[in-house]
Amino acid sequence: MNKTFVDTHNLPAIDRLPGWRGCYFDSPSMTFGHYEFAPGSSIHERCSGPGLAGIVPGNTLYSVKALTNGKAIVVDYPLCDFPGRPLARQ
Repeated sequence: MNKTFVDTHNLPAIDRLPGWRGCYFDSPSMTFGHYEFAPGSSIHERCSGPGLAGIVPGNTLYSVKALTNGKAIVVDYPLCDFPGRPLARQ
C-alpha cells in the first residue's frame, strides 16, 4: 500500500443492503467499510451505540438494526470480499 491517507469522499459508494450505503478500501491485510445507514435498516445483529466499538471473532454470525440515521466504520481482517464489491487494494 503506497498511500498513507485515503480520502473516503472520493471512493465510489454502493448500496450494501437496503438502507446501508458504503464505500470501501483495503490495506494489504484488512478491508475498511465506511457506512451511512437509515432508521429501520439492518445488517448483522448487535446492540451498540455512539462511540462504542464491537470486536467480533471470525466466523461469528451477528447483525445490527439501526434505530436512527447514523454512520459506522467496519474493519474486516483478513481482507473481505462480498457480492457487489470486487476485492481491490488501494
